[in-house]
Amino acid sequence: MNQDFVAWAGQGRVADRAQEHLGLSDRGILMLRKRFFEDLERLSAGKDPKAVIRDPHVNECVSLPIAHRTVLVDGLPLDELLKHPIFSAQLKGYVFQSGQPAEIRKDYEDAMGLNSYSRVWR
Repeated sequence: MNQDFVAWAGQGRVADRAQEHLGLSDRGILMLRKRFFEDLERLSAGKDPKAVIRDPHVNECVSLPIAHRTVLVDGLPLDELLKHPIFSAQLKGYVFQSGQPAEIRKDYEDAMGLNSYSRVWR
């Protein structure tokens, strides 16, 4: 959450983009700005911008496309997780544990029941 606060507060003044020169690597920025301007045009015409859901029942839980949804929602038994080509990497150095002290890593392994498997990835 702290990174969010830094992003909100640390942006500084609004930059003057009038003299900006974007290159090929900035294509994503151009696409996003185009989308924003299209949405602004829709709003000025009295229409909703893209992705607005007015039906409260539909809006309760919007299912977004996600790879490996079943695995992420239902999980895998640890034995299968250890064999999985993608998710087993989390056991070999969980990215959100990066830079944590060894005792934090140990607490994580204990909480996840990984201590008996630690020889597999070390």
